[in-house]
Amino acid sequence: MRTKIDFYGQIFLASLIALSTLSCLVYPGAVIIALLGMIPLGIWQLISAAMHTYRLQQLNKKPLLQTYWRIALITLLALTICFFIDGASDLFSIIFIVTILAGFATAVYYLYVYKKYLFKL
Repeated sequence: MRTKIDFYGQIFLASLIALSTLSCLVYPGAVIIALLGMIPLGIWQLISAAMHTYRLQQLNKKPLLQTYWRIALITLLALTICFFIDGASDLFSIIFIVTILAGFATAVYYLYVYKKYLFKL
């Protein structure tokens, strides 16, 4: 039951983010809602992945989330780099946009791995 609540809660948040991103075509101010929505989704997924990684290690199974952890680490490092770049530069804009897109792609990848492998445990 807890696994279903965890998974469908993340699906709900990801859907809200996707809808608010699409609404940016009509109302450009909605991009803030999408960006702010990625914060709780990212935190939720990091906690969920940590719990599942620990659980998989307890079951002596090969960790299924290694790729997720690598991608998440690279994305968080790129986001950290944004704090050290001047916010008005083109480099900041490129890195920030790519990082946000990578963050959402990582969230979708985690949901795919969750549905395919972790629902069965």
